[in-house]
Amino acid sequence: MSTRRILLVSLTVLLLSPVSANWAQNHRDPNRDTPLPARPEEMPQLIKDLDKPELRMHALSRLIGWSLWPTRRVPTLTYPTTDSELTDRLNRAIEATCRSATMADVAQALDTNDRNLRFWGLWNWNPAGCQPADERCAVALTLLPRIKKLAMDEDDSSVRREALYRLKYYHLEAEFLAERMAAETSPYVLRRVLYGESADKFNKYMNLKVLGFLDSKDEEIRRVSLNFIGDNSYTSETTVVDFTIQIFNRVIELTRSKSERERAEAVSALGTVKSIDPSRSRAAFIRMSEDPAEEVRSRVPWVWLQNIRGGGLSPDLEELNREDVKAVISRLIHDPSPEVRYWTIVSAGDKNYIPELEELTHCSDPRTVAAATSRLKMVLERPK
Repeated sequence: MSTRRILLVSLTVLLLSPVSANWAQNHRDPNRDTPLPARPEEMPQLIKDLDKPELRMHALSRLIGWSLWPTRRVPTLTYPTTDSELTDRLNRAIEATCRSATMADVAQALDTNDRNLRFWGLWNWNPAGCQPADERCAVALTLLPRIKKLAMDEDDSSVRREALYRLKYYHLEAEFLAERMAAETSPYVLRRVLYGESADKFNKYMNLKVLGFLDSKDEEIRRVSLNFIGDNSYTSETTVVDFTIQIFNRVIELTRSKSERERAEAVSALGTVKSIDPSRSRAAFIRMSEDPAEEVRSRVPWVWLQNIRGGGLSPDLEELNREDVKAVISRLIHDPSPEVRYWTIVSAGDKNYIPELEELTHCSDPRTVAAATSRLKMVLERPK
């Protein structure tokens, strides 16, 4: 794999991590020393700074993270924008960072608290495929203790995940890897490390571990696992988990959790596994549409009603015409919470609720006002 391709993949992994949305929104990881991504106009100078030892790492981090600044889009193996000027800048940033892919720079990157640099270092650490006399190979192997240290990073599961995956990818430290896998409490980490295993082994292992996490006494572990289940349909086809009835039953139980944050995550998780038992799922969604917590109620229309409508393209008319489903829509359209009303309108078909959407453009919640104003403009400009 070329260094340029490696960098693009590493950026993708960085942005798709569970904490990436919050990190991108704030431009800075509060628990790490990650500098602000580069503005496009700063890139020429940062590229020059790569040749200055005292500025190299700082410039490298900002060039790696630059695409978060102007577009906030997820880079893939193709360019994240069709804007020719931005594409040219991305090309220049990639080519510039490729020149820093030496083992000395990788070693320095791995020792920082900068997430950009850690990912870059992990993806450029390559102890395989080199000749014994190759200096790069020898240096790469001396970095193994640093890789293992990152694989035990309790504060950053995304970096931990990639460090463990690299050890598995290069068939190194099998005993250490087995110990870390047994102790791991994040399903996101496990899914990454198990990438490439047979579907049978992957599903059996993930179902067993996730079920254990859902039974944990630690609410954070349970919530992360519910979030993982809810995200399952958004991952690549090769890493989708085929969840069992045991997982479904536990999700239903957690929809009655005393924690409103946990109940909210359970709504999202149920959206993924509802097909295992549609009747029980419907009953749970209807019950949660009357939950005292706004966060729980606001997720019901987006997770459930949006799915029933098939995004407006392939609606389940039988389900939509049920009296109990109609009652839920009617109730949530008039919910005391502007946010709940907004997501219900969007999920139930905005063109059918233009007066209600107009009303939200003057509600008490500034975020909902902004969202409703933008949505109303889009609806009114949409071809008839």
